[in-house]
Amino acid sequence: MIGIELPENFNNPFLKRNIRELWTNWHMSLTSWLVDYIYWPIVRRFRGLDFFRRHPVFLSNLGMIITFIACGMWHGESANFILWGAYHGIGIALLTIYQRQKRRVRSPFLQRYFRSRVSTAVGVLVTFNFFALGLALFVLDLGKLQILVRAVLSRL
Repeated sequence: MIGIELPENFNNPFLKRNIRELWTNWHMSLTSWLVDYIYWPIVRRFRGLDFFRRHPVFLSNLGMIITFIACGMWHGESANFILWGAYHGIGIALLTIYQRQKRRVRSPFLQRYFRSRVSTAVGVLVTFNFFALGLALFVLDLGKLQILVRAVLSRL
């Protein structure tokens, strides 16, 4: 409006195939800051230790979980924000493990499926629902979360 150009901060995050892509395109300035100032310092600090040198995926996943817990704490000081951050960090860690296992699949049928539009549509649907479910952790305090979980479990 007054000649100041701001960087794009959202790039269709709800149309992404997985939670990592969603976060790469959701609140991009905050996500970039978290990666640069929390994730990478953690990974750099610990990758010299023998255990983490032998288990780099574990280190990356641990760094991501800690980064998202910090993101949750940035949003607020109550436990639901920490749970929300852990939920997304664990989601990305599980995605990392899944994607590594997916690369080992040798079935031509499954390889075609992984590259198909159907797979992309399923990924978008699962990702959106994963994110939407996480919103309950973000907006509800622990007491209301307990009420919600009890109500859902009583219907099963």
